Amino acid sequence: MRLGVVLLVVAVFSTVLVGRAPAASAGRCRHYDAPVVSGHVGDDRIDEASGLVATGPFEKTFWLEEDSGNGAWVYATSASGTIRDAISVRNAINYDWEDIARAMHRVWIGDIGANALDRDVIRVYWFKEPTSLSTHHVRAKVMILRYPNDVSHNAEAMIVDGRSKRLFIFEKQRTASMSRVFGASIRGVSSGDSLRLRRVARVPMQNITAADLGRSGIVIKNYGGGLLFRWKGGRVSSTLRQDHACPVGLPEGEAVAFSKSGGRLYTVPEGSNPPIEHADRR
Repeated sequence: MRLGVVLLVVAVFSTVLVGRAPAASAGRCRHYDAPVVSGHVGDDRIDEASGLVATGPFEKTFWLEEDSGNGAWVYATSASGTIRDAISVRNAINYDWEDIARAMHRVWIGDIGANALDRDVIRVYWFKEPTSLSTHHVRAKVMILRYPNDVSHNAEAMIVDGRSKRLFIFEKQRTASMSRVFGASIRGVSSGDSLRLRRVARVPMQNITAADLGRSGIVIKNYGGGLLFRWKGGRVSSTLRQDHACPVGLPEGEAVAFSKSGGRLYTVPEGSNPPIEHADRR
């Protein structure tokens, strides 16, 4: 009897450590098949992929960015890993870019990383989404964001909801099974504006590395897998406050994105010649 109790405690503790969804959700919604490799990003410039999002104008093409230690560049990559365009983002500094989003015909870059919890402010850059794959440079606008009470948080995941014109940042919580989500309205935002984030939800996962908003819902991932929150066309904050989410088997990686149709999930890890993997919705 004592041995059974010990094993149960170990199993629960292990689940919390990797930040997986609660076991009660596991049997409810197995929506995606096991991931398979679509190709590799075989470009020497790409070795720390950190954010991925489907483009609007181009089929089977994604905007990809890298995190700290790299330049202010955004790449258009095919689903098989071919770099179709490299775009210099002017008026921007890659202090620690961690995620990328697309909404309102704009591309949004989250300069939100703070591993040492030493940033009083974070920044989000945005620019009009290119409609040509021969765009060599863009000029970004920037907003400054502050957390509640000016407390620094590390974050690697961001989504933008174009319908409500709101931006959401997911903290990378390492020490608890629940992670906070912060949001701010970006309606009418102008370059140089300073906005105050507020806490809008908590999600049952830790070590969150990426997120995306698509037709199928909101996906967030960490090193151990992913969670899919069903999208019913309502508010992002209330969707994230649901009492369950669907576990999704995703490989390790710093980036996740829905396909344009929402029928696939794509991931890319850090490292040289990284694989692009996709999981199909059943």
